[in-house]
Amino acid sequence: SFTSKSAVTTNKKNDTNTNTSSPEVMKIIMIPPRLVDLMEQVIHHHEESLQLDVIHAECHVEVLQQVYSSTRTAHKRVYQNILEGVRLQPQFTAFVDRADEVERKFHGLAHPKQQHTNLVDLMNEAFQIKAKHTLFLSELSNRTGGVLLDAELKGMGRCVEKAGLTRDKYATTNERTNDTPNEESDSQKWQYDGVCDVVRGAVEFENMTQMFFFLELLIACDPALKEEARERGW
Repeated sequence: SFTSKSAVTTNKKNDTNTNTSSPEVMKIIMIPPRLVDLMEQVIHHHEESLQLDVIHAECHVEVLQQVYSSTRTAHKRVYQNILEGVRLQPQFTAFVDRADEVERKFHGLAHPKQQHTNLVDLMNEAFQIKAKHTLFLSELSNRTGGVLLDAELKGMGRCVEKAGLTRDKYATTNERTNDTPNEESDSQKWQYDGVCDVVRGAVEFENMTQMFFFLELLIACDPALKEEARERGW
């Protein structure tokens, strides 16, 4: 694991103890302890800063609500205008129906969880699969006429916000003493297994027909849905 000062990388050379059908062999290399220490210091700084921001924000709830409402209204109007134009495209209804159908198949499942609760470990794993994720999206976009819009990994600061700004992570004002977070919740704070979309990307399409094809290929790549996709001709 990354916290033990090591990380996983790939070696193109084959190894006699591994499956020769795989073009890459996983190899463990040592990571300089100082790099891990620096990352942990940055994360700790973000966590402490966010705690102070939460305490300060509770003194200005009404102002923040006004800012949120005004900003949200302006952005929502833009999205609605764009959506009205997209709705006119022939495959829009078919795409939405298909997406809803797939979503219902996974309804009731537990929320996705990462394998790591430690942010350093999570970021390390994200670095390892980033190239594979980009190649995957590139292959699908090339087959459907889309344009890959690659994205950087979710930043550590944003991951801290995602982990910290969730319900019940902090005590209410009445439960605090000396404006500090409730000590009883410390063991539950800063658990990063619920932070998703650390590795991300997007594909841009000119029309809904391309997007519909992309959705079907994406479904066909899912182990739980590939049999159904094969029956549908994908």
